[in-house]
This record gives sequence, C-alpha cells and structure tokens, in this order.
Amino acid sequence: MDKEKNIPKKTKTQKTTQKNPKEKEPIKKVKQTKTKEPVSADETATKTNIVEVKKTKKLIITPNQITILRILLIPIMVFFYFADFIPYCKIIAAGIFLIAAATDFIDGYLARKTGLITDMGKFLDPIADKLLVMSALVLVITDPVIIAEWYIWAGIIAIIILAREFLVSALRLVAASKNIVMAADKWGKYKTFFQDMALLNFMIIAFLLPQMSVTTTAFNIYLIISYILIFIATLLTIISGINYFVKNKAVLCEKK
Repeated sequence: MDKEKNIPKKTKTQKTTQKNPKEKEPIKKVKQTKTKEPVSADETATKTNIVEVKKTKKLIITPNQITILRILLIPIMVFFYFADFIPYCKIIAAGIFLIAAATDFIDGYLARKTGLITDMGKFLDPIADKLLVMSALVLVITDPVIIAEWYIWAGIIAIIILAREFLVSALRLVAASKNIVMAADKWGKYKTFFQDMALLNFMIIAFLLPQMSVTTTAFNIYLIISYILIFIATLLTIISGINYFVKNKAVLCEKK
C-alpha cells in the first residue's frame, strides 16, 4: 500500500512528448528552379528591333519626313536667291541651302539609330540630294557674277555633274522596274558633301563680289578654296558614277 502511494499520479496538464513512430513527418516542398534555355542571336536581334521600333513611335519626326522637308526647302531657296528686293537675299538662300544639306546627314543618322531604314527612304534620299544639288548648281552657273569668274569651266563642270545625275537616275528607274532598290554608297555621299560645300561657297561669293570694289587677299584665297572644292566634287562625281554602273551592271543585263 505504501508503494502505491509513492507513485505520482499523472495530472491532466501533463502531456506525453513521445511521438508516434508511425506518424509521417510533413514533406517540405522544394522549389524547382527553371533553367533558362539559351537565346539564339536571331531572337535577341528580333527583340532588340521590336524595342527600337517601339522607341521610334515616340519620335516627333521620322527620317523620311526630314527628307521630304529637304525637297520642300528647294523652292524657298530659289525664291530668295532671285529676290533682289529683299536685303541679303543670296545669304538667306545660302543659309536655306546649308540647312537643307544638313538634313541629308540628320535623316541618315536617325534612320540608322532608330532602325527605320526603309525602301522609301533608300529611294527618296538620293532623289532629294539630286534635286537640291541640281537646283543650286543651276542658280550658281546662271548667275552673271559667277559666270564672269568661271568662264568656260562653269559649263563643263555643270554638264559633267548633270549628266552623271541623269544617268544614275535612269539606272535607278531601270532597277525600280525590276523591284531592285539602289541605296546610296559612300562615294555618292563623299560627292554630295563636296558639291554642297562648293556650291555654298559660290552662293556666298555671288553675294560678296558685287559688294567689293577691290578684291582682298583673303577673298582670293577663299575663291581658290572654292575652285578646289568644286574640282574635287567633279572628280568624285565621275568616280561615283562609274562605281554605280560597275556595282549594278546586273541591272542592265537582260534575263534570257
């Protein structure tokens, strides 16, 4: 009886801490990390182009619109060149020509940066260049002040430049009839740059020369630089014209 009294009784608050071996422990969920498949170069380029196209939607003006602006500036330039009733009319015309020539580099830069290189741009850009150069060339060679300085060289240079432009334009028309777009090459760009610089200088000379009773040394140096520029432009005109026909001789070949 005494032994039974010494055995402590279990209270209600005491709980057994022994676990049932048959009970299953909760299974921890392991997150499986998905391995990314390698992205091909074509997919990366496609995604990049999509992003660039989305960015171009935010542009206020597109490269093709700048090219069209260059064409629209031509009649304004012609008007001011002949508007003798407006002070500094030829300087204003030269400024408009400079702005129009600068748009050639701006639209090309935007087209490459934004990826908006279109067939319309490839077709329209060289046409705008030709219209601008040919218009300025006609203005300069028909100016009595320039004719007095150039003499026979004015006619020779004009014929070479105009003949090249008409021949290349004809080649472009043949290529367009065969669904081929001829983009401007680096020789054409070099030629356009020197033509623009030379014609801009002669527009300024056409304004300055009548204002001067005696030509200064600085003016004569400026005149010589202008001559050098126009002769380089004429040489590049010949080289770029030959290069166009050599590179695109397949356009003139008839399919049998």
